[in-house]
Amino acid sequence: MRLVFNEICKLKRDNSLIFILALTLLPIITGAAGAFIGERKSASDLIFFVNNQFAIFFPMAVVMLAGSKVCQEWRDGTYLTWVTHGIPRTKLLASKAIVCAGVSAFMALTALALLTFVCLILSAEGTESFPVIAAFVPGFAAESLSIIITSTAMGFLIGVLSRNQLIVSAAAVVYGFASCLFIGADWSFIIPGSFAYRIATSSLDPLTYYSSPLTATFIGVFATATSVTVFATVAAAIFLKGRKIER
Repeated sequence: MRLVFNEICKLKRDNSLIFILALTLLPIITGAAGAFIGERKSASDLIFFVNNQFAIFFPMAVVMLAGSKVCQEWRDGTYLTWVTHGIPRTKLLASKAIVCAGVSAFMALTALALLTFVCLILSAEGTESFPVIAAFVPGFAAESLSIIITSTAMGFLIGVLSRNQLIVSAAAVVYGFASCLFIGADWSFIIPGSFAYRIATSSLDPLTYYSSPLTATFIGVFATATSVTVFATVAAAIFLKGRKIER
């Protein structure tokens, strides 16, 4: 718990967190702007637009967050301090994973709350928006959870490989767009980000899911779990091994 609390305290000095949160909320902000000038009249139209953007920008934000938490140790020169004081590297990495997951979940909830608020404003009494929002929440939760787990593992991997915040940021942008590059393909369930997106949209319109739901779901879950396992295992192995001067 001490390491987790320490990681939380570090967030107070991390100004990049504001940018990362803004990146997460950007789809809702642009969607709301379009709604208020008349481009999207209904809550469902707004949600579809926002989720298209969210599936790109939220993975970017999570990768940046996770990668920055890892790079922070080398940037601030605290990595060797932890190691020389006998702090197990496994506990250090686990504490970062817990904090990153918690912050990412908070950002997703903030995005959902803001989206709900905008949807309710679209209809004077909110009666038309409530059923749409209620239907979307389970899919959004599944999508966010998948993105948080996968992108955190990827962020750690990029962070331990590069140890450079600029490289992490650049890779996060590429990762965000690559996650949804083949979002409309029938085989996109093998890509965790695309699979998560389809789950969210299918909660509003089942026709947006795959033609073979059971097969797609099984392979999609397997592909996502495999990706997380590979990313996390390689990242942990590199972090725990360190370089010669750090052993």
